[in-house]
Amino acid sequence: SLALCVFLAACLGDLATYLTTSIQLAWAFPDAVGGFAASLAKFGGIFALTQIPLAISEGLLTVLVSNALIRFNAEELHHLPFLAGQKAARVPV
Repeated sequence: SLALCVFLAACLGDLATYLTTSIQLAWAFPDAVGGFAASLAKFGGIFALTQIPLAISEGLLTVLVSNALIRFNAEELHHLPFLAGQKAARVPV
């Protein structure tokens, strides 16, 4: 469904940002004993504590906003290039 796709896009996009940041920090500051892998585990663990709940919250909020846009502005959305040829009734809620 559209809501699931919107949720996953927002949630996974948020998590990908912090995974990338963890990789960059691990590369810049490798652990003295365990090297890159140990540092990645540490940074990833720290980010996971805060970013997983935030990613879920962001995904849910994005679904709410997306549903509101579709419900109240369906006609305007069909003027966007990626929806130009579709009818307003075909937009799933």
